[in-house]
Amino acid sequence: MPAAFPPATWAQVKRLFAAAQEATPTGRDRLLADPSLDAGVRAYVARLLDADASLGARLEASHVVFRPDASGGGRAAAGPWLETPSLVGRRLGSYIVLERLGQGGMGAVYAAARADDTYQHRVALKTLWRGADSAVLTRRFRSERQILAGLQHPHIAQLLDGGATEEGTPYLVMEYVDGVPIDAYCDARRLGLAARLDLFRQVCGAVAYAHRNLVVHRDLKPSNVLVTPDGTAKLLDFGVAKLVDDPRAGSDTPGTLTGAGLSPFTATYAAPEQLAGGRISTATDVYALGALLTVLLAGRPPFAVDGLTADEMWWAFARAGRTPVSPSALARADRGGAAPARGFTSSAQHAHALQGELDAIAGMALRDDPARRYATADALAEDVRRYLRRDRVLARPDTVAYRVRTFARRQRALMAGIGVAATALVVGSGVALWAARASRLEAERSERVAVFLQTMLGAPDATTGGVVTRIGRQATVAQLLDSAVGRVPATFADDPRTRARLYTAIGATYVAQDRARDAAPV
Repeated sequence: MPAAFPPATWAQVKRLFAAAQEATPTGRDRLLADPSLDAGVRAYVARLLDADASLGARLEASHVVFRPDASGGGRAAAGPWLETPSLVGRRLGSYIVLERLGQGGMGAVYAAARADDTYQHRVALKTLWRGADSAVLTRRFRSERQILAGLQHPHIAQLLDGGATEEGTPYLVMEYVDGVPIDAYCDARRLGLAARLDLFRQVCGAVAYAHRNLVVHRDLKPSNVLVTPDGTAKLLDFGVAKLVDDPRAGSDTPGTLTGAGLSPFTATYAAPEQLAGGRISTATDVYALGALLTVLLAGRPPFAVDGLTADEMWWAFARAGRTPVSPSALARADRGGAAPARGFTSSAQHAHALQGELDAIAGMALRDDPARRYATADALAEDVRRYLRRDRVLARPDTVAYRVRTFARRQRALMAGIGVAATALVVGSGVALWAARASRLEAERSERVAVFLQTMLGAPDATTGGVVTRIGRQATVAQLLDSAVGRVPATFADDPRTRARLYTAIGATYVAQDRARDAAPV
């Protein structure tokens, strides 16, 4: 009797496959060339990669025969479940299969239509892999049918029907979503940050609805969120979901998904507890939403796994912890088209727009400790809404300075009015102060001129009460003028404006007395 991979070896298969799926072709070759790998593991992973590049996101169970060889090692035998005969042209229940749309680790997806004349309706038909009909997977597929039937939400692809082929392979008939992955949709339309965040809130709403119905998705990523031409986000593939409070779904309960070794996820979007094989909860989906948000904002996920070996990725992600790269840092380092696709002229401008609130929102969703993330997907969506309204986001520290900044940003019209009023007040106060100062200076000048004239006429000094030197009781106007010309420079040395006025008056008087020659110098 052939034996399946032992648990430790199967875990290595999954880690290697997840790493290879995230790597470039060069990085993938380096991974498979690792001399420390078991030959059977290397061969089996190579077969999986050759079978379909999309299998890595849903690698689920060990359906491979493991036979000892003469050296005591092992090699992987061909798995019959990789054979996927086409259903195109066949009638399944009330539906005719039209074309094959794709395949994944769980099964194939087809486009189908009603075979009768009841109505014209295009649907998506999802089947299990041939040969992958173990008791656990079959039970899981039936569980998906029950879960989806209870999830009626405008942003979740709806379950319409279900059945089995003549060979006994179960299938689901689901709403056909004519859309593209959410990141490709946003980039193709060069959507700005606000439009991207609105779509993201649709996804959060769908996830929160599923959570309220005790369902965790566990594999949230851009390819599982399609957006239709009218801008409606649709969340796909609850085939990896589990009922949160179902006692049969315990991590070590025989016959359950986790107990059977099924832990489907995509490494780039998987939470630490998911990579470590820990408890899955709604916080696991919140983490994946944070990674999805980072992709929508910055064009890249918060973690780079390319070039890591399977063991390195396992250690860095699940054991040693990992620090997510903030959206603004990813944007600043981008040398591609992330900035123009979001309406920015440069990477620096793009990064500046993501700093602060958006970095904080993504960072809170991506915290290692599930208890320190957003408590719900609704809470994450609400913080995004607060950002869009220019309100204070809960992910940032609640300081007085931050409250003032967010109030000013939110109440721009009010602050502009206050600014205008304050400017008018300052200007008005300045004008009033200038006028008062000018009036005071003019009064002082008038007082000094009066004292000067009193001095010239020999009157008592109005300021000191003393008597100044007189030029004589019988002095003529000509003598007074000549005396004034000599005294003005010394008396008003610090006041050129008053000097100018007195010289002008003396000069005019000289002219009136036909003393033009004396008037000219003055």
